[in-house]
Amino acid sequence: MNNRNNQLVFSILMLGLLTLVPNVIQYVCAQGVDVGVGAEINAGDDDSSASEAGAGVSADVESSSSEETTDESIETEENTSISTSYPKISASSESQVVIQSKQMLYQPGDTVTVEGSLWSALMSQLGQSGVVKIQVLDSEGNVVNEKTVKVSDEGSYDAQIAIPPNSVGGKYAIKSELVADSSVLAVLGVTTTDLESSSNIIVSVPTVTTVSVEDHGDFDVGIASSSDVSQVQFNTQEKTLAFQVTGESGTHGITQIKIPKDLLSGQITVLIDGHVMASDGVIMTADTETETTLELNYSHSTHTIEIVGTNAVPEFGQLSILVLVIAVAAIMIAGMNRPVLTRLH
Repeated sequence: MNNRNNQLVFSILMLGLLTLVPNVIQYVCAQGVDVGVGAEINAGDDDSSASEAGAGVSADVESSSSEETTDESIETEENTSISTSYPKISASSESQVVIQSKQMLYQPGDTVTVEGSLWSALMSQLGQSGVVKIQVLDSEGNVVNEKTVKVSDEGSYDAQIAIPPNSVGGKYAIKSELVADSSVLAVLGVTTTDLESSSNIIVSVPTVTTVSVEDHGDFDVGIASSSDVSQVQFNTQEKTLAFQVTGESGTHGITQIKIPKDLLSGQITVLIDGHVMASDGVIMTADTETETTLELNYSHSTHTIEIVGTNAVPEFGQLSILVLVIAVAAIMIAGMNRPVLTRLH
């Protein structure tokens, strides 16, 4: 009889193990395999509120020298990739000098990476590579840093320029100007304004929002934004980190969010108001062993942002269930193997 009971318990135990094994394997792979970043973001992997800790401004982040970009923040088909950079802009007859920054939001003390180009016809007229002066201007229009860089023979240039550590938050401008004296301007038939370009960025100090997950503790999510950010929530079942952004209609908003991979990881999809964001509306600015940082840009009003991953913290709970099943089965087997005492009459 004991053998038959043991076989029954063993069968139940094996059934439970077979049910849990796929989930356990998925968790282990997600946590322990470094898949890197290719075409897709494979991040090796409470209502609370966070608001912009700098100036709390709503910023138009479009480059004044770039081609007009669409206000459409969504696309109908699901993104299968998230880029690490924005689409590159090029100089033209309408914008003879252009400049753009690698990302649109920075912290005080950060180094801004910029690149730009000169219109090919302008380069031909110059007959030389030329020099461009790059300036960082704060929200009051004051120059807080500047440097000069040489333009390549192909008409491109790039530079790294720092934002002072003591900078206050707000909308800043990155300005470039082709250095040329009056005689050169006369030959070219242009003014100094024709040889200038600028692009707006946001300087913001991130705030930390604590996301609590039952049985798994607290996770710190860093958020920096030109919008008012609120209602930060994590849905364990849907593997979704969601929050709301609000700003003055007609302006553009920028939000950077740093997500712990222990909380959410895998292939990442970003939605705005239930639609997948357009490819030029989200980039990955950083990806480390422990965190993924995304930058989102959108037209202001009030939007709900959802960041969906393929791996989330609750999957760790499967291991706890597995241990519990084994422990209960062991206790049951031990109990059935005890000798049965027969009362003598």
